[in-house]
Amino acid sequence: MRSLLYLKMQKFCFTFFVLTVCLFACKTSKISSVSVNDHHTVLDSIFNTSAELKDFISRKDSLRIQIIYTQIDRDENNRPHFTLHNFNENRQLYFYPASTVKMPTAFLALERLNKLNIAGLDKYSTMKMDSSYLYPAIQTSVADWVKRIFLVSDNDAFNHLYEFLGQQYINEQLHGKSYTDAQIRHRLQIFLTPEQNRQTGEINFYDSTNKLLYHQPSQYSKIKFSKRKDFLGNAHINYNDSFVNEPFDFSPKNRIYLQDLTNILRSVIFPESVSADQRFDLTQNDYKFLYRYMSEYPSESKEFNYDTFENITRIASGAFGTVYRADSTNLGKNVALKSLHENNELFYEQFVREVKK
Repeated sequence: MRSLLYLKMQKFCFTFFVLTVCLFACKTSKISSVSVNDHHTVLDSIFNTSAELKDFISRKDSLRIQIIYTQIDRDENNRPHFTLHNFNENRQLYFYPASTVKMPTAFLALERLNKLNIAGLDKYSTMKMDSSYLYPAIQTSVADWVKRIFLVSDNDAFNHLYEFLGQQYINEQLHGKSYTDAQIRHRLQIFLTPEQNRQTGEINFYDSTNKLLYHQPSQYSKIKFSKRKDFLGNAHINYNDSFVNEPFDFSPKNRIYLQDLTNILRSVIFPESVSADQRFDLTQNDYKFLYRYMSEYPSESKEFNYDTFENITRIASGAFGTVYRADSTNLGKNVALKSLHENNELFYEQFVREVKK
């Protein structure tokens, strides 16, 4: 049975594969060079591997495809040299960043704990939130939310870290690291007004004896976002499930550019390759923690079992599969599961085409 959660995870992992390659090589103390190659020789050798991929790339403008492929070569002293192969990368070409906003948010959450510098407070401290109107009552830690982000691209994990950091803090910290065009404006999966996304609730952190380590009061973001005109498409379905015959306005949506995502990722995998003011304030333990969960497959994790579902009820069947409703004991919420009828490449291509209609 393939769940929608798994499909989201596949998309999340593919996005970061496109961003860069071979980033988990050994670290060195000195970085030699970073260069950009806008010629497509390397990328063309990849694009030409299949007719389907060539057809996909030929529609780069209509599909708004942007790719940055990072090639890493090491010299005789084992120093890495980065070459960025860009394809259709354009800061004027808006794309909805979707789950990619989770990566910098996870890094900022770990950095925030270090900056608080409170005795006994760390990523494993129990985190309790006063936001029951938004989320189920889950008591866990920043470490667990970060793990869930990189293991399965968990939306609730991002929302909890958004709650901890707050809209203003997230954006100010990214802007301070030179990512001045980033706009992380809202939570994921749940619909809230722009005003509601400026607000975050109280949070308490406790140690293993239930001793209060840190109390964070509710916050209100006063940040002013630059005005945007990001309209895409010809028509859309609004939040009331009504057809609207005009482009969708992405202006109030999250924005972060592909080049910035590439640099953010490189700043954690190769901290020495960026200036000190672009690095995240992370400990060696944080780096080790991140490298593990950024490279681990969900099936390799011994801490979370995302195949645990209860009260599975059939909802409906269609040409491609059967949809079920289920309770996820790990996520603490209802989920939709879809069991596809077949398991081959042609079937999945037809399935994707049907979804796009």
